[in-house]
Amino acid sequence: MGEQHFREWLAIGGEAGSFRYKRLTGTDDQGLPYVVECAFVVTRDPSLQGEHIGINWSVPLSNPIARNDFTAADGDIVWGLGGLLESNLIDLDDDPICLTLHLICPKFNSLDRGKGSVHLPDNFSQALAKAVLDATREWAAIKKKQERDQRQSDRLMERMSHVRDERTSAKAAAYAAIPDAYQKASGNGRYPANARQIMYAARPVIQEMTGRSLDDTYFTQTLLPDYMLEHPTETARWDVAYDARGHLWEPHTGEEIGLGTLGVRNYLAGMQIASPTNVGICLPDFSTGFPTAGPINRYGTVLYIEKEGFLPLLQRARLAEQYDMAIMSSKGMGTTAARTLIERLSSKVKVGVLHDFDKSGFSIVGTLTRDTRRYAYTKAPQVIDLGLRLKDIQEWGLEAEDVINDSDPTENLMANGATSEEVAFLRGTTILGSGRTQKYKGRRVN
Repeated sequence: MGEQHFREWLAIGGEAGSFRYKRLTGTDDQGLPYVVECAFVVTRDPSLQGEHIGINWSVPLSNPIARNDFTAADGDIVWGLGGLLESNLIDLDDDPICLTLHLICPKFNSLDRGKGSVHLPDNFSQALAKAVLDATREWAAIKKKQERDQRQSDRLMERMSHVRDERTSAKAAAYAAIPDAYQKASGNGRYPANARQIMYAARPVIQEMTGRSLDDTYFTQTLLPDYMLEHPTETARWDVAYDARGHLWEPHTGEEIGLGTLGVRNYLAGMQIASPTNVGICLPDFSTGFPTAGPINRYGTVLYIEKEGFLPLLQRARLAEQYDMAIMSSKGMGTTAARTLIERLSSKVKVGVLHDFDKSGFSIVGTLTRDTRRYAYTKAPQVIDLGLRLKDIQEWGLEAEDVINDSDPTENLMANGATSEEVAFLRGTTILGSGRTQKYKGRRVN
């Protein structure tokens, strides 16, 4: 279409002095020629602002390159045109700019029946990325300077306001209140004390000392476990019980237990360690079932699912009975009770873990296979990762959704078994949050 064409049309509603144009040509890996045209202008005209993409002199119904990877200026692999721009701090939704792309090729590889989405070969996508980065280079430099100035301003404000660490004060107050709260919740040590009951007993004291509301989860999952770890002598005889955050369902018997401290404790106490030597079977009464408890003569595998709600579906399919498999589900991260049960079962069964392709999914399977701050295995369990991986997503063409991480997930993902390619997919690009804090816009697949 040519530079002059874009210059004339974009100058109508844009600032003519800001107009930039880049044109690149080449051939893809199949020998087909391609042309990339990219035009940029600063504009306050709402009809021009945003992205405008054409293919072979036609306007598609939606963004046709939304499902392509591109190489950013820093070498990171990013997802879609939005990811490419965000890597340079450019936001098409908020910035007063217009970005126009025109792609030409004798044949595009369509990703759907409506031909609304196409896959670009590597050298084609690299040319597109270069054209976009070149056309927007000066605007990106302005945005980066604004970010540096904002960070400097934030640091100055922080020094002036002397912001104190809220969690440090909450921790000090909690540590002062926990001993008396445990005695109150446990009847002076006579009964198991539920973690939430300890929190209820401690909360008035903590809130009075800090002047702030107490986060229930922060207390039960962080403050209380940390106190017990840091005071092992004092808490050695404490019996703290946590609520069930999942369930185990046995095949054949239909027995279901909650994966809380007391539920797992009772199940393990009644579980048979070896096959019964004298089962006392009477043929006329055979319908009463074979006497057993636990995995012996019942199941040799546990299927661990990171979500609740799938049991009715699996019961209807009779998957557990067909494969002599117990079903274990959990609301998010595996509890210490769940890991206690898995460790005790591991000498008899293998554990297969189903999880999403996201940071939480990798953390869940990683937590079940290694020691953590709150639980250390005496014997490593037999855990098999059955969750989604990047090759599954690519092979089956699964749809991804955007997700915002408040911090860089790279270290966590690598520690829990993700490959470098999977980290790049999940981590995504660096963006700024509402408070000008650095966040990461990645992707996930359920």
